[in-house]
Amino acid sequence: MISSFVNNFVTVVMFGALLLLAFVKLANPLRINRKGNFFFGLLLVMWASFWLEEISALSGINMEEGSFSFILRGLQIFTPLLLFLSIKFYSNPNYKFQQKDVKHLLIPIVFITLITVRWFSEAQNTVWGSVTTIIMLFQALFYVILSFLKIRQHRKKLVRFASSIRGKDLNWLEYILILLLSISLIAMVFSILQQENPGLIMNSANLVVVIMVAYYSIRQKEIYNIQEPQKTQLNFLEEEEDDKSSKRKLLEDNELEELKEQLTSLMTKEAPYLDSELNLVKLSEQMDLTPHQLSYTINTGFDQNFFQFVNQYRVEKAKELLLDKSHNYTILAIAFESGFNSKTSFNTTFKKMTGQTPTEFKKRQTLQRI
Repeated sequence: MISSFVNNFVTVVMFGALLLLAFVKLANPLRINRKGNFFFGLLLVMWASFWLEEISALSGINMEEGSFSFILRGLQIFTPLLLFLSIKFYSNPNYKFQQKDVKHLLIPIVFITLITVRWFSEAQNTVWGSVTTIIMLFQALFYVILSFLKIRQHRKKLVRFASSIRGKDLNWLEYILILLLSISLIAMVFSILQQENPGLIMNSANLVVVIMVAYYSIRQKEIYNIQEPQKTQLNFLEEEEDDKSSKRKLLEDNELEELKEQLTSLMTKEAPYLDSELNLVKLSEQMDLTPHQLSYTINTGFDQNFFQFVNQYRVEKAKELLLDKSHNYTILAIAFESGFNSKTSFNTTFKKMTGQTPTEFKKRQTLQRI
């Protein structure tokens, strides 16, 4: 009796939390990552719908049979697709639907056809239920894999645009995907084997995931922190990702050398890297170049991506401050003074480029001087 009460309580809290979070993402009061948050909000609504029948039963309303249940199942098949679309728009806010995207409707069409035939024939055998469950499982696995690949592509693209990627690399979505996939697989196995679903345990696990989604998604930052018109200038990042074999020579050798000198002079004299939100578009405007030209100059001329190029200057600045005895800065203060936006990103980047943490570097340098 107590476990039943707790399970009902967890279900209501989870259902309400999902709808509330969906409203926040759809309203998007901070106006960030608009298209990505729109589809993520729709995803949360569909996710909440999986507990709608339980909520209705608690209210004394039977929704398990009839046309409502049929329509609900038909809509729920789009849940994994909404997940993929949200990630697609997070990683590329300029994306526009094309004719080739129609292929994503194939599985939903097959699923809706099957449940339509089942509904009109009033077939209630377990074979129908197992087939539709397997289709949903296959689709979920398929789009989880696609989503993982899209996140990895996003990270490769992001280091060519941003000098600070913490909070923008969608790593929180990877954790959520792993947890959701694990929970879904367990639930599907119980369903296929026609075993009783351990409701309280599964709902509690889902509630933990919902809390994590709320925490990380609300703390989300604008991924491409530039004006809307400027985002169209970044189309080349997506084009090069789609055509990795393309190695077009954008600048002549003499032009490239001149730009390398200008860029080095700018970084040394004006220190734009001290801006923690410096990105490819901002720096290209200071250089009076297009983002594509600047990206080519850094990639080809310095054999680095934008993230590496900018952060090498920040690390060198941090080294100076760490060894400067005229002040008593904390590690956090040095991070901010060097252009990093957090202590975590400072420690991670510094160690990746030097092989030691800032504290270790300072200690070793001090010992060598004694």
